[in-house]
Amino acid sequence: MADILQVGEWNEEGLLNSLTREGFTKLNSLFELFANSIDASATHIHTTITDAEIIFVDDGRGMSREKVKGMFNMCYSNHRNDETMGISGKGAKGAQIELTNKGIVTMFSYDGEEYIKIIVDWGKIFQNKTVKEQIKIVSLTPEEISKFTHERKNMTKQTGLTCIIENNGENAQTIRGQFDDNVYKKLPRKQRTDVVFGKFGSVKFTMNDQVNGCWYSPLNPYNPLELNGDQYYFNEEDEIEVYQNKSDKNKLMFCLKDKEGPPKYKTYEKKKINFGISEKYYNDFPEKEYDFIGTFSIKTQLHRNRNLFDYNNPKNILSTDEKKKLKTNGNDEQLIKSIEYKPAKDIGQCISPYHKEYFNTENNWQEHCTDMCQCGIYRNGQFIGQKSIVDNGATWRGSTKSLIGGVFIQTTIQYNVKCDQTNIKDKIIGVQGVKAQLSECGFPREFTGLLTNIRNNCKDKIFSEWDDKIKIQTRREEQIKVLRRKLITKLAFTEWNDTIKDHTSSKPIVVSSPPLRTGEQCQGVEETKGEQCQGVEETKGEESGDEESGDEESGDEESGDEESSDEESGDEESSVIENDDGCRMSDNKDLRINNLTIDIENILSNMKAMQGCSQEVYDEFKKMVDKMKSIQELAK
Repeated sequence: MADILQVGEWNEEGLLNSLTREGFTKLNSLFELFANSIDASATHIHTTITDAEIIFVDDGRGMSREKVKGMFNMCYSNHRNDETMGISGKGAKGAQIELTNKGIVTMFSYDGEEYIKIIVDWGKIFQNKTVKEQIKIVSLTPEEISKFTHERKNMTKQTGLTCIIENNGENAQTIRGQFDDNVYKKLPRKQRTDVVFGKFGSVKFTMNDQVNGCWYSPLNPYNPLELNGDQYYFNEEDEIEVYQNKSDKNKLMFCLKDKEGPPKYKTYEKKKINFGISEKYYNDFPEKEYDFIGTFSIKTQLHRNRNLFDYNNPKNILSTDEKKKLKTNGNDEQLIKSIEYKPAKDIGQCISPYHKEYFNTENNWQEHCTDMCQCGIYRNGQFIGQKSIVDNGATWRGSTKSLIGGVFIQTTIQYNVKCDQTNIKDKIIGVQGVKAQLSECGFPREFTGLLTNIRNNCKDKIFSEWDDKIKIQTRREEQIKVLRRKLITKLAFTEWNDTIKDHTSSKPIVVSSPPLRTGEQCQGVEETKGEQCQGVEETKGEESGDEESGDEESGDEESGDEESSDEESGDEESSVIENDDGCRMSDNKDLRINNLTIDIENILSNMKAMQGCSQEVYDEFKKMVDKMKSIQELAK
């Protein structure tokens, strides 16, 4: 009978050494400490740098002796089955080793029941090749309790954890970079505390650098996902559901549920012949074959920026090249097809006002674009990195639409998951032992296909809306030009009658607004094509003797009914002049027209109501109106 060998023991020295090869850096080790504080419900995390030490103070729940034991068990997580930022049970240990260069960590904790002190000498642990019986836990002295309480005098709670490590220079410099806006505003998103923990807006991060005499007020959390609606051009949320085949656990299905109409699912499946994917729809989902795993929330957003596209002046984004002018003579469809945006180089570093608060793109625009064109990932509220969803060789470089679609339009994945090393959603994203260390491989092709589809639909909607606004502004400008010609005609008519001063004893002269004569409709203005100037009665080739003048309305004011009686028979025959606009005007200075009130204000109000009328144009016409009013006053 064969002997059964007892094999398969874990080598503790090997496990310890593996912690130094898990991808921990000074920066992500710092994030691990911050994440542990937030998982413990801390609302304030304060860091102090002295010549000898770095002190982290939080007001979280603190740790009991049992929690400390779990913290230093290899690959054990105190938060398993909770939706926390932990994943592998290695974070705190690996972070302490990296930040201290295998030095000493001293912690003071109060969980509401007991004040304890924890001393961890990583140098001794590695020397002895074991963690067992290397962690010291003792009660705090009255002096230490007093100091612990004093550290939290300005915090919300008196519970929490204080962690003290040696200042080795490199760790202190890493921390300073997270609070100095001259440094961190040029860093990629995943290397910044204000971004990584931006969704935890209630948590204050402060720092006192006693070495350099600098106090840093709380970081301003970066959370572009939850702004006011008027800060976006576009802001939509989709959900991708994940299913696992019951018989083949390696087979996953990603489904995008249609928002409109009856329930319908869009999926992408791998082609059997090549490495491509094919689109497929399900009206009745095959639930018998698959188990539901979870949901990814996909947010697609474009932040509003007037320097990029101004709703009040949509044509500002158009190319200034004379060869690419709009074709306004055709119909609306032809006009839209002729739209050409200005080149990407003319758009420049056109980030939104919100992003300008957080990013300094001077001298690092290319790096910023490379960072922002990728899909950001939030796991249980923490920003853990980004990955590209462009799998067809396309880049953000090139046209303006590529720049907007690739960089300015942000696609973000959000998901919540239990703190378990075996969960499927972490595997889909590529989360490794250190959360910020995502796998180099991309998302599954089926998942990428849905993400690309969502992003492209967003781009189509945005550019369609912008093109439509450009069309509306162009048509309104055409209407404004017509109004302008009418207004100039009215002014010319008034100034042309240079004998108006002689009519001080006569009934006042009125010039009513001429009708618009164009094929386009104008808000609040009726157009009558080919009609003579309204309100001007002309008598061509006749005596104006015993003629009755009809009742007329002037502007907004109704004039009393008047009949002209027994006119003098010596009136001259009225001569008629036709101006450039085809409006016929009488030069008979004895011609009687009711009411001196001119309704040009009506035209002006129509122009102002049109968004196509700029303030400059409006002011120009307003001066004309004021000039005409002064002429009227002289006539009175």
